[in-house]
Amino acid sequence: MSDTPFPDHLRKRVTQQIQAFNRAHEVAFRLFVRQGYGYLSAAAATGPDDRVGRLDYVGETQTWHFVPFHYGKQRYDPNYYGYPGWETLNGTIEGALTAARLHYQHWREDQTERDDPMTQADKDRVATLVRKIRDTEEE
Repeated sequence: MSDTPFPDHLRKRVTQQIQAFNRAHEVAFRLFVRQGYGYLSAAAATGPDDRVGRLDYVGETQTWHFVPFHYGKQRYDPNYYGYPGWETLNGTIEGALTAARLHYQHWREDQTERDDPMTQADKDRVATLVRKIRDTEEE
């Protein structure tokens, strides 16, 4: 955790960088500053935004840490390593946003799989039926 609060004078610039990143990568991250920290959330299709992580300012314009939201523990975890995207961290906002995008994307895909009531065997049967229908239509 950073001892330096998120600076007000950088909020506008960081917000603009996030907006540019959103356009370039087709994501919808938002920045919220609370209690001296910059929190990233992602606009959800329905309901409240999803928590993604926290941007910790280290005291220089180009030195940022990304602290991912650990969905299993339901908290921001500075000791959470090895999540998808961690290798992109390089102290820049771009590196932090890339890590956030990959981390969030992985979690969303995992959620979709868990929310999907079909087993892999069901999906395989459907795929086989679709192939048979296509083959029949081509004849």
